[in-house]
Amino acid sequence: MANFNFPTQPQKQNSGGKVFPSDLLQGDRQYYTTLSFTDYSFSSFLPQFFGGLNFAGGYKLPLPKRINDVNSQLWSEVHASDMVPGLMQMGGSVGGVSFLSALQFMTYQRPAYKEHELQWTLSAANREESDNLKEMIKDIKASSAPSLTGKGTSYKYPKICQVSFNPGEYLFKLKPCAVISVAVDYTAAGGPSFYKSGAPTVIGLSLRLKEIQLWTREELMQG
Repeated sequence: MANFNFPTQPQKQNSGGKVFPSDLLQGDRQYYTTLSFTDYSFSSFLPQFFGGLNFAGGYKLPLPKRINDVNSQLWSEVHASDMVPGLMQMGGSVGGVSFLSALQFMTYQRPAYKEHELQWTLSAANREESDNLKEMIKDIKASSAPSLTGKGTSYKYPKICQVSFNPGEYLFKLKPCAVISVAVDYTAAGGPSFYKSGAPTVIGLSLRLKEIQLWTREELMQG
């Protein structure tokens, strides 16, 4: 009897509510985004003095629709009169031709904090996935918001988010991020559309993030 080697369907690896969809991790197909959260502390913005942050666990989602890396620098236009007291911005007219002083130059301030917007369109395959996605979104929203402290008289900082992509060798790394906004579209199917359970059939999730640490040339060279 012939011995056929038919391809087999990858086995689902269900990691509960920490992974969406539940079959995201499939054997060698390891393409996902990890979102982890931790409390804001001095080590968040001065890791060189206070050590790194401890991001444990986290959620795994598919890779977002767009993976863009924008590096910006802050420069300012300065005139010499701004730098030297008493020096006036000179100008005049020679032979009927008007002119202005060319004593204008650019000064460097610092790197800009990098910003990112990550977007997903997510659809649950069953009631369990709908419940997992609901809890995941609720936790992300809660992590991005402050909590009350001091008997309700002051706010405690929201949590800081660490994002990583897998595979990431040819992409880029993100430093810890403040979550600026969490936007959820419950009509991402093009209009209101629900399962019998009442769960939306398609949900759009968008996170706007801003890194809280600056990048240097040496760090960018390291990748």
